[in-house]
Amino acid sequence: MKSSSPRRMIPAVLLAAFLLSSLAMAPRPCPAAPPSSAGILPAAIDDDPVPLHRREEAARKAAALHEWRVAGKAPSTNQLRWDVRYYDLDLTIDPTAKLVGGTVGIRLDVVDGPIEQIELDMDSALGASAARVNGVATTSTHTAGVLVVDLDRAYATGETLTVAVDYSGSPNESLGAFGFDTHNNDPLIWSLSEPYGARSWWPCKDTPSDKSDSARIRLTVPEELVAVSNGVLESTTVDAAWKTYDWHEHHPIVTYLISLAIHPYVEQSTSYTPLEGGSMPVTVWSYPEEASDAWSGALTVREQIATFAPLFGEYPFVDEKYGQAEFPWGGGMEHQTATSICCWTDWIMGHELAHQWYGDAITCENFSHIWLNEGFATYSEALWDEHKGGFASYRNNILNNQYFGAGTIYVPPEELDDESRIFDGNLSYNKGSWVLHMLRGIVGDDTFFEILRTWTATPSVAYGTAVTEDFQAVAESVSGRDLSNFFANWIYGEYFPTYSYSWEATDLGGSWQLQITLEQLQSHALYEMPVPFKVTTTAGVENFKLENDAFSQTFTVSCPAEPTNVELDPDNWILCTIENAVSDPTFHRGVLVVNGVDWSVYGSEITSAYADSSCSGWMPFEFWDAFDEPTEGYIPQLPAPLGHGNIPPEILGQFSTVIWVGNDYQGDLAVWTDAAILSYLRKGGNVLLLGRHGQSFLSPVRASYFGLHWAENTYNTIASAQAVHPSLIGMDPIGDQNQISVFETGYDQPEAQTLLVEPSSFAVPRALAVWRQPLGGGSLRHSGAHFAHIAGRPYRWNHAQLRTNVQAILDSLFGENGNPTTTPPQPIAFALMQPHPNPFNPHVVLRFTLATEARARLAVYDQRGRLVRVLLDEVQPAGEGQVMWDGSDGQGRPAASGVYSVVLESNGQRSSRKATLIR
Repeated sequence: MKSSSPRRMIPAVLLAAFLLSSLAMAPRPCPAAPPSSAGILPAAIDDDPVPLHRREEAARKAAALHEWRVAGKAPSTNQLRWDVRYYDLDLTIDPTAKLVGGTVGIRLDVVDGPIEQIELDMDSALGASAARVNGVATTSTHTAGVLVVDLDRAYATGETLTVAVDYSGSPNESLGAFGFDTHNNDPLIWSLSEPYGARSWWPCKDTPSDKSDSARIRLTVPEELVAVSNGVLESTTVDAAWKTYDWHEHHPIVTYLISLAIHPYVEQSTSYTPLEGGSMPVTVWSYPEEASDAWSGALTVREQIATFAPLFGEYPFVDEKYGQAEFPWGGGMEHQTATSICCWTDWIMGHELAHQWYGDAITCENFSHIWLNEGFATYSEALWDEHKGGFASYRNNILNNQYFGAGTIYVPPEELDDESRIFDGNLSYNKGSWVLHMLRGIVGDDTFFEILRTWTATPSVAYGTAVTEDFQAVAESVSGRDLSNFFANWIYGEYFPTYSYSWEATDLGGSWQLQITLEQLQSHALYEMPVPFKVTTTAGVENFKLENDAFSQTFTVSCPAEPTNVELDPDNWILCTIENAVSDPTFHRGVLVVNGVDWSVYGSEITSAYADSSCSGWMPFEFWDAFDEPTEGYIPQLPAPLGHGNIPPEILGQFSTVIWVGNDYQGDLAVWTDAAILSYLRKGGNVLLLGRHGQSFLSPVRASYFGLHWAENTYNTIASAQAVHPSLIGMDPIGDQNQISVFETGYDQPEAQTLLVEPSSFAVPRALAVWRQPLGGGSLRHSGAHFAHIAGRPYRWNHAQLRTNVQAILDSLFGENGNPTTTPPQPIAFALMQPHPNPFNPHVVLRFTLATEARARLAVYDQRGRLVRVLLDEVQPAGEGQVMWDGSDGQGRPAASGVYSVVLESNGQRSSRKATLIR
């Protein structure tokens, strides 16, 4: 209902020495409606790997930040010279006139005097009619979103003063921080000020780096409405047709968390019993028609508080309340003690509740460290699943958060202007949650949760602000571990480790000695962390955590019985990939097509693509399915699958070419990651990868086969594909080609060639398809080792055009005839492969093959022929081997920039390659 009563002006009453007065509010034009969150998903299928509720939250926060990019995100020089101690908002909200107005009082301390003015952030849609300093009228000016209040004198360091501003206006709703909305024809007024939107509806120092010690929010609204805000409701008063709600937040609070939600809500309350006894209200304010769901939500969130409190420390506002009020945005917003929420689902409620600890009680000091808010809240969802369904449910939740693409969790200052970068669902949310998951795996449960409890109780950050280094210091102090490499790689570095390993067991008579050789194949960083191994023996299972601090390392452990199998990280405690090996490939069975597109989700899109042979050309092929058989069975154009799920290396190695139809949805990426792709390629197999999310499919180690460099965003929408190789043709989409990874047209590997580009969607053409065959081919097949990738959803390229290009790649580039053969592969007798990467810094991988088991010596020489370092001088088995050089000499000193000769010698044979080190 809307009030038809004359609008009543409420006099402002402030605390202590605040002498404030009311002001008239002139009507302003009605602003545009706030942006809708409905358009953030693809029109057809919601197949984004980030869950919907996190995407909606991230999109909403990013949209809000986008509107404030021009406003400036750092405090002004003047604002750095004073510290807010207290905010007092005394506001009248008129939904009929769409006006906000009243008085804002600020108590502040001068920390870098003398100062003669105070600069407040206030949007130009608002107007100030009066200002006072310590209750005495003063002058002010309002220009370009900054209200400058003149002080009555110069104030020195250490002095305290109060400033009051009378203002009014119709907030600019297009900024997304405040809305005059309706629900079922009743007024619904809401705020959502993160990150810099508080200034759109009240004057303040609008930065997350300065919390006020406490706040009062006094809201006067038409009598039929309920006004919800932060802290404790200390009183309500009614005067004529208006009702005033007097809320007090007694804990420190940042400006973007001060909130309001106003509607004829249904209010329902239960209570939570704190760890040390007593009672705290848990209240929901819902739309009348959703009262039943809201009550269920109240009971659920009460259980979530009781679940999180022993893990994180007591709910930080236990002397006030926890409330949830419905509002029209998707997802939720963690307003302090008064979450705004779209709906009453477990994940959303748990995520926003966790923010009360991580985001509200401890707030990231700036948005470069937003993962301290969002990563922690995302991880808490997994903990809630663990509470409900045990460790298996926790693990499934965490696995859904895996992200193998580029980008750092830390948001560099130069990227803070990109709102989607700050609220990146993959980095700030998902990968941030994996940092905590991995830390738990390193230190163990008891120590991990002690870290979380210590974090929330640390005086320097509790109810204040923090950066990553603050959390690292707590984690190191509690665990007793040096975690500098961990945080440097996972917060400030990109990507993840890629491991390979082998093992050998020796019978010692009464016990067994197990040697595990572990290698990190990536060259961008060394990950120093314990690596879990599960060893199955004839007597049972043994578990080991091996402290890995080198690129290549051999560990010796003792087992009570004969080892029969060794698994690296079977419980997924590390965000990593593992390159398995193909031992004895034969390449004799022609083409294998692997389906990685979920039949139940993509239905006719993918079946019609296979029916038109768009993913296989006209080649005969055999078939493997990463998914179960579709309920309606396979179409006639597909042969019966050889199997489902992960592909054993012995099956992979039988085929001369593998066409992988990838999609990164519902688990197919894990099947690709498990497959021994790199070993298969290096020994002479051919691979054609079709799919979106290239940055996830092509991990740094696999991408290094091409030497490609990713471009633009992680996910992009593309309009067409233009052929730049004479054997291929252009391609047109037949549906949305979104979530596509594109790359630069230049490569570090000299043999790599661009096949297709996107000509028009970016400032410069970006590559969509690439092909490479290394010089000399594979170690077991000279003509093989071809690798090609076509970006894009294969089922949404014109089927005939894609079929033509697939056939051209198989025929003209791979030389694949599709016919099985019984001819055994002939190994290369002796070879030293091209160093990779080249040029390099700090590490280079040196691969070689030997025809028979023999002593091999691999050494590095400078341009004058002087020995720099012997990398290998011992007996090696026949087949493929590799060594990594870290750019140091025999004494461990860094070698200078320059060109070096790498020489392999064995059985009287000699081969050399050039490697360029750039410091």
